[in-house]
Amino acid sequence: MTLPFQPNRDVPSRKTTTHPFRSIDEFFDEAHRQIPSSEQQKIGTSIRRFRYYMIFLALGIANSGDATEINCLNYVLSSDEFQYDMLGNDLASNGALFGSSIYAGMLFGGLLTGLFGDNFGRKPILLTGLISNSCSGALSAFAPNFGLLCFFRFISGLGIGAVITCIITLATELSPPSRRGLYVTFVSSFWTIGSIFISSMGWIVLGIEGKSWRFFLSVAAIPSSVGFALVACYVPESPRFLALNRKYVEATKAANIVADAMGFRGVKLGLDEVRHYYDDDESNNISGELPQASTTEEAHESKKDKKNIAIILRQHFRKCTKELNETMINAFQNISGLYSELIRWRKTIPLQVLWFCMSFGSGLVNWIATIFIKIGLVDVYFAALLFAMANLPGNIATAYLLDRVGRKTVLMSSMLLAALSLLTFAGTVHFDYGQYRNLNIVLSACFFHAFMVCGWCTISVMTGELFPTTVRNTGLGICTASGRIAAMIVQFVNGSLVETPDVLLIVSSVVILIGALTPFLMKMEEMSLKPLSDDVSAGGGGDGAASKVPGDEVLTDCPTDHSDAITPNADRENVQTRARGRIRDDLKHLELA
Repeated sequence: MTLPFQPNRDVPSRKTTTHPFRSIDEFFDEAHRQIPSSEQQKIGTSIRRFRYYMIFLALGIANSGDATEINCLNYVLSSDEFQYDMLGNDLASNGALFGSSIYAGMLFGGLLTGLFGDNFGRKPILLTGLISNSCSGALSAFAPNFGLLCFFRFISGLGIGAVITCIITLATELSPPSRRGLYVTFVSSFWTIGSIFISSMGWIVLGIEGKSWRFFLSVAAIPSSVGFALVACYVPESPRFLALNRKYVEATKAANIVADAMGFRGVKLGLDEVRHYYDDDESNNISGELPQASTTEEAHESKKDKKNIAIILRQHFRKCTKELNETMINAFQNISGLYSELIRWRKTIPLQVLWFCMSFGSGLVNWIATIFIKIGLVDVYFAALLFAMANLPGNIATAYLLDRVGRKTVLMSSMLLAALSLLTFAGTVHFDYGQYRNLNIVLSACFFHAFMVCGWCTISVMTGELFPTTVRNTGLGICTASGRIAAMIVQFVNGSLVETPDVLLIVSSVVILIGALTPFLMKMEEMSLKPLSDDVSAGGGGDGAASKVPGDEVLTDCPTDHSDAITPNADRENVQTRARGRIRDDLKHLELA
């Protein structure tokens, strides 16, 4: 689909300058830092940058659709009509099975799209997930029996798994390093908006109006449909993905589209700059497309009889088989790369542990309304709405602190405080029977949710940053799969312990506490204000510190050793590093003068 905006064509050509080669990250930072010189230019830049914000707004609304589809389970499970009609009043087994069906779909959806998203592209997989999510979510409202309902929720989970994986990847790769934490947190914060939307609908539709749970499920499918339309119109494909797949012309165009949406009026990114970082063999294939190899037998058959349908089908089958084999080989190579010595213990495994612990603790969200009923709260749906709205301060705090304090500090602090809030919740349920008991329960539940949102926003940023571009979607798929396994397990744990809420809360708090200690114990690296890495062999992330340059807010420094190299070509990178070092030295001398 054609994007509603085109890159600015009134800017100087790359060939007329002697500017050093810029990476995509550096180009995005340059475009984002540009300060208009006049009031008229400021207005024009603000209008143009609105289109850049629309990219992240579209991704955010798509994310809110996932939130509504998952969090609607909380209200459906608490409905007496649903428990009688579909569950046979068996929350412990049927209720847990219903809750886990969507997470089973998310498990397979995250794995499949994580593997193939690094081969087919971020945007196509995201659109497929959104349309699958919205259609199956709406069909759930018309399911005649429990088996079909679980099947539709499973299909919805497949779509959610695809959406979550690609949203984080796109938000990471389309944002400048100096503001990546802000933009990824902005997209992640729409989970809160989706939660508040579905909580409001639950309060109105189920609590006040007394409508059926089927009508409620049909309402929950609306955000995914809106997200599909916005992503199709406003979100471009990742330039880094295109460049790594040797589509240099498309990558250059996509990067300039993003910069133009920021209101950038400077020198556009050139094809030679993209090829400098990504074209290792320096071939003359300007388009970056891999040539289509055909066998001698296929060429002979085609020339002999072009109208022979059997030959055409045979050729097509061979081509599809070859592409499928190549895709599977690439997928398994990506998985192997995730567990290589360079990134296994400091990135992949710690992130899997974090996703498992966070997802186990967040499984409480699907049962919070039922827990409120079990402990005797009066206005359950209004309390659940307050619980959802507690996300807002968590998102605001994360957006402010993430690029200032650092990812690891925010993550560990938020998870520790979430575990403490759950212990307070459990203590209030078990010991407190005073007049403020209900208030203390709601407050401790809200604090828990706010701190968990801080953790989710942070881990979304960390996961997108720590994995190299070549395996970023695969890494996200593996991590989300770990989370889905935890989410499936916790449905049965919560279903069996829902009659003893205090024990349920203590179990969740212990698991979250284990996750809080993981970044410290496994020595995960900090990626605040650092450039993304593209190659697994480079160690998966740059450790070069961000350095200040006169006139700039933040300039991400070029890596200083081979382990942090952005490009696989070490000789080329060393030349580039020395050139930028000389430029910085010249700037320092000018500043002293």
